[in-house]
Amino acid sequence: MTTQDVEADSLAQEIRQLRADFSRMSDTFCRLTQHGGGEAVDKIEAVASRVWEGATSKMSSVTREIERKPIASALGAFGVGLLLGMIFSNRRV
Repeated sequence: MTTQDVEADSLAQEIRQLRADFSRMSDTFCRLTQHGGGEAVDKIEAVASRVWEGATSKMSSVTREIERKPIASALGAFGVGLLLGMIFSNRRV
């Protein structure tokens, strides 16, 4: 497995984690809106703040990695784009 594959897998895992965080936030929001009250707003703000901090931290991590290895990152992005283009293309060879 190449470094790019490892980095792509790591990024995919981080995205899955963010999706899970947003899902938990949504569930919490739904439960709290059913019970109402000022406490609900505080809990929602706390969850949203944690999710936002996590997302910005992950984006900073990805940005640093791209800045550290710009050629590898560009080639990786090109490869992923090419692969997705081939998968979703209507033309079959």
